[in-house]
Amino acid sequence: IDNISTSSLFGKAETYNKMKQFDNAISTYEKIISIEPKNFWAWSGKGNSLKNLERYDEAISAFENMTIINSSHVSGYQSKGGVLQKLKKYDEAIEEYDKAIKADPDNIWSYSNKASLYKQMKRYLDAISMFDKMIEINQSYYPAYTSKGDALRSLKLDKNAIYVYDEAIYINTD
Repeated sequence: IDNISTSSLFGKAETYNKMKQFDNAISTYEKIISIEPKNFWAWSGKGNSLKNLERYDEAISAFENMTIINSSHVSGYQSKGGVLQKLKKYDEAIEEYDKAIKADPDNIWSYSNKASLYKQMKRYLDAISMFDKMIEINQSYYPAYTSKGDALRSLKLDKNAIYVYDEAIYINTD
């Protein structure tokens, strides 16, 4: 099967995902992988389909394959971290988010994922440091300010929170 056929298979798999027919999507991604074992996006789709079926160990394995195929692409680490976070394997999730940050230090979503985990763990100061990094990368990304305000409010630092919320409002009205 040539690239055109694998492209068609990929479109078919994505359509199955959209239709929430995850088992069909998985088998279609597996066909692609049998033709192109290093197809990063087929592994990604398979992992996400497995995650949607709550087959978490298999999803983690698919996401690990993504990181083997391309260790400098953040999405495999982010996806694996997300599954580990869902499983409450927080230390392992942090490790994956750290790998994503190392792979691309300017990817705001890696910091966002890690901040979300820290908030879930009620480690608000750590979350704030992630929001600060997000703001450093993109000063106009107002959701980072809003989330930072939420974390400050959780720490009962209400005056600081109001200041940060005002920054978010100002940035969002530009």
